[in-house]
Amino acid sequence: MARAAAAPSAVSVRAAEAVRTTLQSYIEVNGDVVAETKVDVVPDAAGKLVSLKVEVGSAVQKGQLIAEVDPSKPGAAYSLSPVYAPISGTVTYAPLSVGATVSTATTIATVGVMDKLEIEAKIPERDVGQLKAGLRAQVTLEAYPGERFPAVVSRVSPVVDSSSRSKEIVLKFQRDDPRI
Repeated sequence: MARAAAAPSAVSVRAAEAVRTTLQSYIEVNGDVVAETKVDVVPDAAGKLVSLKVEVGSAVQKGQLIAEVDPSKPGAAYSLSPVYAPISGTVTYAPLSVGATVSTATTIATVGVMDKLEIEAKIPERDVGQLKAGLRAQVTLEAYPGERFPAVVSRVSPVVDSSSRSKEIVLKFQRDDPRI
C-alpha cells in the first residue's frame, strides 16, 4: 500500500530589523534599608530594666534619658542607673520590655540618624567576583512598585560569611528622597 505525500505545512515568520545595543549583566538580591549612622544603646550597669521611655520610631536627642536599670541584688538597694541616648536620631530597634534582665552588653535600643539611608544586602559567593565599589545599582522598594532609585555600591565586605557563603555589600542612594 502506497502512502500519499503530505502537503507541506505553513510556517509563520516575522522579521525585525536588528538593533545594536549593550547587554548588561546584573545581580538581583534583597536587602534592608538602614541608617548610615546607628548606635546600639547599652546600660552602664547590669540589672533589671525598670523603665523604658522610648519605642521604635521615637525621636531622641543626645543625652536624653531613654531607660532606667535597677542594679540592686537581693538584700541590697542601689539607686537606679540611667541610660541616655548617645546621639540624636530615631529609635530604630527596641527589643526589650520593662522587667527584662540586662547586662552591660545588652542592647536596650538602637538609635539611627535617618537623614542618610543606605541598603545592606548579602551577595552569594558565586557573584562576588563581579562586585566592586563604585558600581551603579537600581533599587526598587515594595512601597513604590515600578519606581527605581539610583544607587552606587559603596562598600563590599572583604570576608565571605562562612554559614551563608555570602558577602555583605552596602549601597548608597545617589540622591536623597524623603519617601525612603
